[in-house]
Amino acid sequence: MSGAQLSELPDAAEPLRPFVSRLRQEALRAEELSGVRSLSDGFLLRFLRARDFDVDLSLKILLKYLRWRRDSPDISGCLSPSSVLDLLNTSYHAVLPRRDHAGSRVLIYRIGQWNPKQWSSIEVFRVSLMTSEVISRETETQRRGLKVIFDLQGWSFGHALQINPSLARKISAVLSDSFPLKVRGIHLVNEPIFFHPVFVMIRPFLPEKIQRRIHMHGSDYHNTLADFFSACVLPPEYGGDGPAIEAACRDWTGQLLQAEGLLQRIAAHPTGDVESEEDETRQEDQTRQEDETQQQDQTRQEDETRHEDQTQQEDETRQEDQTQQEDETRQEDQTRQEDETLQEDQTLQEDETQQEDETLQEDETRQEDQTLQEDETQQEDETLQEDETLQEDETLQEDETQQQDQTQQED
Repeated sequence: MSGAQLSELPDAAEPLRPFVSRLRQEALRAEELSGVRSLSDGFLLRFLRARDFDVDLSLKILLKYLRWRRDSPDISGCLSPSSVLDLLNTSYHAVLPRRDHAGSRVLIYRIGQWNPKQWSSIEVFRVSLMTSEVISRETETQRRGLKVIFDLQGWSFGHALQINPSLARKISAVLSDSFPLKVRGIHLVNEPIFFHPVFVMIRPFLPEKIQRRIHMHGSDYHNTLADFFSACVLPPEYGGDGPAIEAACRDWTGQLLQAEGLLQRIAAHPTGDVESEEDETRQEDQTRQEDETQQQDQTRQEDETRHEDQTQQEDETRQEDQTQQEDETRQEDQTRQEDETLQEDQTLQEDETQQEDETLQEDETRQEDQTLQEDETQQEDETLQEDETLQEDETLQEDETQQQDQTQQED
């Protein structure tokens, strides 16, 4: 999974844990953190997302952030919006309510609203640092970065005199490699000719990648800014149709004042790794969500187990029913086969009995016929014998008669 893909995952995602653990181990071994015992996941994730989860680069920017805080106590040690409220009330600075098309936060600094006689460059720079600390806690900003519009209308020599090489280096460090934010673009509008020496002073401290992202629009910025920002993002004063710049400044001033307690805790903490009330609420919500998810997973697993048991039971019941049905069918088939066999045997027996009866009847008939024939033959024989006897008797009688006649005649 690429760094950009990892960056899209929520803070509690399992694939992020190895990167967080490794960065924590590497950081706690560093000399700059010799007195620190722990670092929160949320704090480390800001630096990991700032460098697309390259642990070595993330460690590098984390250590530079800590060194910058240590080396610039005049700026990082006093993060109090109320201390610069008069400057904020001049509509000097705003974070616009809508992100650009890429999801980046859009910041505007109106340099002309800064009175260098009333506010030092250090105090002005604190405003930028306070905003950076607040928006760096936004997960979407960690992913999409920020773009800055510097409106230099009203820039004067008084402003230029406030910018020395030391401050230029600190500004460039925040813009490049000492703060866990991705700077996606820097846009200068209304820049006067005598601003160029200051820019020349700052430019060498900026990495080449940041230098390529600097765009100078001059006074004809309404059209050229539209090439980078949608109209709904920008205030009307900058060619858009979003909220007016003064309303946007008031809104952001209110948000900074709400974060006063958080910013003061960050300033007092050795690493700046503190939880805001929103972070705590988000952590509680996340913990509650994880508990609910775990409970849902457990319930789902129990449901699946119960469903599997029920399915298994149904399968077993169905199998038993099927087996019973097969047994019954087999028994019925066997019974039917036995019945058929019995029927066939019975039929065969009946056929044999009938055949025997018929044979017997035929025998009897034949016997009767034979007896009758014998009787007839005997009768015929008796008749013939009687006829012969009768004939003999007649012959004898005739002979006797003839004898008598002869004798009589002789006499």
